[in-house]
Amino acid sequence: MNRYYLPDSATPNRVRVRAAEMIGDVAEPDAIDPLRNHKYGNDILRKKVEEAISRIHEKNFTRECPFCAEVVKMQAKLCKHCGQEIAGQ
Repeated sequence: MNRYYLPDSATPNRVRVRAAEMIGDVAEPDAIDPLRNHKYGNDILRKKVEEAISRIHEKNFTRECPFCAEVVKMQAKLCKHCGQEIAGQ
């Protein structure tokens, strides 16, 4: 189970947006899939989550494979999950 989560939809939006802003500073790459796969009904919240995911990648020197969407190291030339060449991506 992932230890990072955003408050549920019963929580006021301002609290959920603030949580999305903060999670990018504290979360590890294992939080990316749950954050990306959740359905957000609010465009502002969705944008903040995307920014948080970008900060997680920056902090951990990772990125997502454009072919299989798995998290790989920034310096990787080949995806360790699907074997595709990602050096120029």
